Amino acid sequence: MPKSGLYLIALFLTILISVFSAGHSFAYFSKKIYLLENKITTALPNFDLSTPDKTTTLVCNFINSKNYGLLWEISATEVKESFTKVQFVNSFEEGSIKSCQIISSATYLSSLSAKAKLQITNNSLEQEFYLLALKKENDGWKMLGTERE
Repeated sequence: MPKSGLYLIALFLTILISVFSAGHSFAYFSKKIYLLENKITTALPNFDLSTPDKTTTLVCNFINSKNYGLLWEISATEVKESFTKVQFVNSFEEGSIKSCQIISSATYLSSLSAKAKLQITNNSLEQEFYLLALKKENDGWKMLGTERE
């Protein structure tokens, strides 16, 4: 695993614990578990979203490592209101994205919005360019969406 210090792998597991008694009853507990740099935690990771460039780097890192659940976590409120996390993750998993590369650093459009240019390579090794829209929210810069250039 790279030593970049970024959260590269997150596992979303459902833990099923069955406790059988004489009456054959059971209890079901569900908890999200994250694997971060070889450490297991139940706390949602803290991401450095302090600048558009840092968020852009996280976007590509999560795409490259196929951590679409964490990509949803750093998405803007509008994205989260439009898609459930499951819908968001499924749409990426059904896609054919092989890799993401940052082509240009973020450019501020205003004090609350920015854009960056990404190169997306699909499984057929075809490359397309996208503009990544970023929005400043209370807890940092978030991914608002992409537009094919």
